[in-house]
Amino acid sequence: MSLENDETDKRYIHTAKKVAVQCQSSPKKYPAYLYIRGELFYYRRRIPKKYSSHNEITEIRFSLQTDSLREAKQKALFVTLTLHKLLKEKGMLTSEDMEKMKLFFEKECSHLLSSPLPLEYPPTIVELHTWLNKHGHDYTLTEIANIFYLQYPLSPLPDFPLERLEVILDGQDKVLLKYDDISKRIVGYFRHLLSCDAQNPNSRTLHENRKLPEPFLGLNTPKEMGITTQSMYSLFLAHHKSMIDNPPLLCLHFFEFFEKLIEIGIFKAEEFSYDNYLTIVNEYCKISVDFLTILRARLDRDYSQEKLFFALPYTPFLDSAEQIIVTDTGSRAAQESKKGKLLTFLDNYLNTKVTDGKKDQRYIPELRKHVELFARMLGNKPIDQYVRKDFRCFRDDLRKLPPNFSKLKNLKDKSIQDIISMEHPKTLEINTVNGYLVDVSAFFNWLVVEGFLFKNHATGLAIKERQAEIDSREPFSLEDLRIIFESNELKAYKESKKPSRYWVPWIGLYTGMRVEEICQLHCADIYEVEKGLWVIDVNENPGKNAENTKSLKTLNAKRIIPIHDHLKAIGLLDYLESMRNDNERLFPDLRALGVRKQYAKMVSKDFGPFVRSLGITGKKSFHSLRHSFSDFFKEQLLHNPIFEQVFGHSHETLAARRYGDRFTPEQCYEKLIKLLDYGLQQKD
Repeated sequence: MSLENDETDKRYIHTAKKVAVQCQSSPKKYPAYLYIRGELFYYRRRIPKKYSSHNEITEIRFSLQTDSLREAKQKALFVTLTLHKLLKEKGMLTSEDMEKMKLFFEKECSHLLSSPLPLEYPPTIVELHTWLNKHGHDYTLTEIANIFYLQYPLSPLPDFPLERLEVILDGQDKVLLKYDDISKRIVGYFRHLLSCDAQNPNSRTLHENRKLPEPFLGLNTPKEMGITTQSMYSLFLAHHKSMIDNPPLLCLHFFEFFEKLIEIGIFKAEEFSYDNYLTIVNEYCKISVDFLTILRARLDRDYSQEKLFFALPYTPFLDSAEQIIVTDTGSRAAQESKKGKLLTFLDNYLNTKVTDGKKDQRYIPELRKHVELFARMLGNKPIDQYVRKDFRCFRDDLRKLPPNFSKLKNLKDKSIQDIISMEHPKTLEINTVNGYLVDVSAFFNWLVVEGFLFKNHATGLAIKERQAEIDSREPFSLEDLRIIFESNELKAYKESKKPSRYWVPWIGLYTGMRVEEICQLHCADIYEVEKGLWVIDVNENPGKNAENTKSLKTLNAKRIIPIHDHLKAIGLLDYLESMRNDNERLFPDLRALGVRKQYAKMVSKDFGPFVRSLGITGKKSFHSLRHSFSDFFKEQLLHNPIFEQVFGHSHETLAARRYGDRFTPEQCYEKLIKLLDYGLQQKD
């Protein structure tokens, strides 16, 4: 060995020892929101001044009760999201509020991620298990469940549209691809992106520095929120790495990659088959990891990793209109669809919605009206001729239409184009326009699932409300409630021919039920579960009379709510006894009206004018009673799983959604309903 080489080795060894010593002496770095005390991770987060009363609270700290960095990060994510929500709802925190929050988080974190897997797996896992084992993979249900609960610890599993996957992969016109061809095309695409990045390096910081539409907790850009280009690359890297050589995850995310690969023009639809669909996505993930690693290194001006990548064989990618090929020739059903116009599919779609149990028959006329209006405004064309611009035009023209335009006499003889071109003092509200868009998009999505279309161009067009959802309706103040429920006008309804006008508001106030849920109640839905504990059973049980039907807004709306002592004090049980002998329904004075056959139509219509006649102002309606119920418990920091069950909402946390039994009526009464106090008189 030469002297020169010997000196080089010595310098190398000296440098290596120096680095090793530095590494040993440097403490391990954790995210700013985590620190270690003893062997456990702790959470800490600064509280913005605007949420702290008299600036007495600067940060929140508590134990996450784990020594695992992975679990600590997952729990911290749950805490951060919930904390932001609580801060926005509460507005201003006191020391007492802070202690309640710490106790709440410590309790939630104690069982988060530690509960056993459920005995019954959700449909996504069962369907994936069936699909994978049917196509040559050997997995148990538990193995697939473990993969997904590790990947999605704090959010619900995405759906796995099995029918659509079969539509994409079926067909006799498939083009066979060699593995080398798959790899070369993907490498060519990422080479093209790297070349574009090299030509315009300033584009790397555009996303992190963009102004948000609305500041979030005083933060105006993603970078201010800690979301940098570097962190985004790291997130994508982790996401793609987790899927490599992992068929369950590749299957679940197949559709997002499939649509992207088709749209950018790397592959055609007929090139995806049962033999290669996982290979294509897996190869895309592998090469994207190299691509993202290079991009992340470029941020640090490190170009050492690019030489090997640019040495890989590739097929040139052309970024032109000719290269962006979107085709659906691989689907025979899609070929047939070109022979039919939009409305020829409508009856089949509506029947399927009912038979599949996805839509109640009562909502079908409204759904039909929305799709037919789309055809009226854009033309009843073959379904493959609608483009993205058509759906945008539909949305923008809807905003020019007046409410109930089809019922206005002065517009009866006008064409839809004439009505759109006219000036109207009032036009459709944003939530109404969004309702049309949702129904039309659902129809086109069904056409895709059934194989009649390749892509739904109607997605992502909903208009963002300028007003926060929480501000769309105001709750009643305690003074409002006193005026309403102690008024002689309301009391007069108790012994009238319309007793529903008296009892429905009272029940809404002390249960938080939706107005239709109350108005459709049967006498049999109110019963005693144990001595002195009466409940209201919110369900869809059919009545003896076929006309006495019930329906629920969501699956979570089915629940049992304990009856508050105030409702007993003003005579609800006496009223029940007087009704049950001769009536199946609790409020026989109400009739199912309108296209949807809703019992609450007249109650809702009368309640607003009644409230305004008492001098109460603001955006307040019957639904404001539900807001008042919610606000009472929000002020007590009791928007917990018990509240969500009683309120008829899905649970916020994964643990509460998937694990454990429902809370008993006794628990709901003692932990929630019993605490409710509006300060109203106990007797009329």
